[in-house]
Amino acid sequence: MKYHTLIALLFALTVAFPVNADSNENVLEDSIIASKLWASYALSESLNPLTIDIDVSDGVVALHGEVDNRSEKNLAGSMAEGTKGVRTVENYLKIAKDEKGNHAPKKKASLVHEVGSTLNDAAINVAVSSRLVANKHVSGFSIDVEVADGHVSLAGQVSDADSRKIAESIAKNTRGVKTVNSHLAVKESDKKEKDLRLQHLTEKIDDMWVATKVNSQYAYTRGVDATDIDVDVDEGVVTLKGHVAHKGEKELACKIAEDTLGVRRVNADALEIR
Repeated sequence: MKYHTLIALLFALTVAFPVNADSNENVLEDSIIASKLWASYALSESLNPLTIDIDVSDGVVALHGEVDNRSEKNLAGSMAEGTKGVRTVENYLKIAKDEKGNHAPKKKASLVHEVGSTLNDAAINVAVSSRLVANKHVSGFSIDVEVADGHVSLAGQVSDADSRKIAESIAKNTRGVKTVNSHLAVKESDKKEKDLRLQHLTEKIDDMWVATKVNSQYAYTRGVDATDIDVDVDEGVVTLKGHVAHKGEKELACKIAEDTLGVRRVNADALEIR
């Protein structure tokens, strides 16, 4: 299945979540639901996802924010109910009104205009955290990320020295990051345990999640021009199309895709060097 690069990038930026040491596997499932639902709203001609807050906890979706009319409220609720993995929906959406209390429909905003291009500390936190969670070699749920004026601090536990190096490299290569201060501790775990964890997480991931994470990592990573790369995902096989500036950028794009959870193989034959 194919997902438009820009839409995938934008909803990845919006629904990516901070990671902390108390996170568990349910967080991954909930984030997948939120990603799917935000994408559905973004692709809808009737709904503006930037005015809808999506909270998911153990499969329970809570919708907050404003829509233009009752029809849109019902549509948002129905789309949530039809999303795989959702148990119940709590629809708290309000109908937009002006200062006098009159109905005041809002024009659907430009996603590009609303999201903007400047990465502040909160966005950097989201970017680093999202990349850590998406990487198959790092247990991102066990890492705390803090950002102050572009300076990133990492704390928590990783399974081995290689995982620590990968986590630190991910943070350093994220757009907007000035320095990285790592306090990551190594807690050795056997290979069988790591493989079982990876297999369990991978089973919960679908092609949309993979496409979202690959695209978002391109947007976050220095040295990759995400706007010139299209990402197709079909049963875990990633196909990259478009153009890159040089061989190094192509290799980096392939490496990012290969290291993403849920990816079985990467085909970059159609990713051409200008």
